[in-house]
Order: sequence, then structure tokens, then C-alpha cells
Amino acid sequence: MHPGVRNLQSLIEEAWSKGFDEEGAEQLKRNLVGTGKYIGTAELYVAFTYRGIPARLADFDLNDGVEVLLNWVLQHFCMTDTPPVMLDEDLSSKASVIVTEKMPLIFQHDGHSRTIVGCERCADGSINLLIFDPSRYIPPNVRDAGLRYHATDLSGGTTSSQPVSLSNVLHEALHPVQTIKAHKRKADNTSTHESSKKHRGGSGSIDGLTNDVTRNGGLGPTTGRNEVQPDASKVLGIFRLNANKLKRKRQYQILYFPLTDPLTEIERRARRLVTSLKIH
Repeated sequence: MHPGVRNLQSLIEEAWSKGFDEEGAEQLKRNLVGTGKYIGTAELYVAFTYRGIPARLADFDLNDGVEVLLNWVLQHFCMTDTPPVMLDEDLSSKASVIVTEKMPLIFQHDGHSRTIVGCERCADGSINLLIFDPSRYIPPNVRDAGLRYHATDLSGGTTSSQPVSLSNVLHEALHPVQTIKAHKRKADNTSTHESSKKHRGGSGSIDGLTNDVTRNGGLGPTTGRNEVQPDASKVLGIFRLNANKLKRKRQYQILYFPLTDPLTEIERRARRLVTSLKIH
């Protein structure tokens, strides 16, 4: 099935017809295709489990603080079976960026969904989420840079002989003084050649950051030096969501993917009723 809203709507309706999520089907009057009705984490859970893809829902109540949610996300992108103390030691001993094979998280509150693609740990122990938010304004220069990369990736080519990794981009954001000095030394030693429904089941300062950043995925080739590149620290700030902003809401739901074997027919049928795990 090709990706797209209409195909997703059709898939959910098909799952409803097979007995999946009777409560949600009744709430949405068993009609999604061609409508503007909201598709939330519960509906996405139905779509994935109906196709045999393991997925889980987790509910968070932040009456006792946001730390439980932030720590859960950190554990998700790291080794979830590692005790917190060991995890902290592991993070502090590694490089700035830890790339994982974990899937992004679908993050929902009050009818709005975002995608958590990673997290960032600061020197004071606080954690920022790194998110893609469809309602967030993206500056034109950042958007243009992303479109240039996407076009290059699709064509299988590169406009520069020097590829750039996500680690390099975030290193510049987290260590601006060191980066500026390195660029200055390089400039002094080189010639003029160019280089490279019912709920069921912000930018920040770079001061005080450590070398601990966790996210999934990566970047490919960059454009040539003759094209102005966005400031790395400002780019990272666009995708940060800190604890103060999370406190504005009390209830969140996350859809996550454990990356286990495909569901058997028995497991699929057992998941026709939507359930979630409450995280305290």
C-alpha cells in the first residue's frame, strides 16, 4: 500500500470492519475516507496491528512532573533494559551523537500529534526532546537546505565531494567555539579552492550542553560551500522541546514500535481491543 492519508483512512476502516477497535469505530461513525476527521495514536495503533506490525501505546500523566516522560524517552532511544545508572555511565563515555536503530515515536496530546526523533541530555541532567512538529514554523533557509538535501538524496548524487554526517552537524551546534577555531585554522592553511477525537487507551540556548545527544537517523551529502548553510545551533533549536514546554499539558500518549517479530494471527486478534500501558 502506498503511503498517503486516503490509503491510511481506508486501512483503518478495513480494520474496523474486521472487528478492530469497536469503540473508536463508533466514535468516528465508521467513516474516515474522504473526511477531515482526526487520526490519532489509537487509530495508528489499529492500522499497524491490523497489518501485523507490533506497536504499543503508553500513557503519561504529568501531575507528578515531566521527568517520567523524559526519562522514558531517553531509555527508549538507548538500551531500555539498561539500569539508569549504567545508562548514564554509558552515555558519558561515548561521543557526542549516539545513532540508534530505534523507530521514532508518535507523540500526542489534546488532538495534536508530533514525532519524537531523538533526545538531548544537558550538563545539568535535564533532557530535551527532539521533535518534528507539523505546526512548527521552519525558517526558509532551513527549509531550503532540507529540500536541497532531499533532492540530492533522490538523485543519488552529491553537490559536494565531502559528505557531512549528523555527528558533524550536531558537533558544530554543541561546541561552537571549538568549531569556529577549527574553521579558522582550516581557512588559514588552505587555498581558494571550494570545499565542501476522544483520547483513549522551541528553541533553546546551547549553553551548558554536554557531549550527550541521542537521536535516530542521519544526514547525507551537503551542498557546496558557495551556498549559505543554516547555523547548526539554530537548526537544532527548532526541533527542541524542553521540560517547561511539556508542563503546559498534563496528559500525553506515545505510540512506539518494539521492533519485535511480526504479529501472529492469534496476536493480531488479541489486539483488536485497544489498550495502553500507564507509565508512572
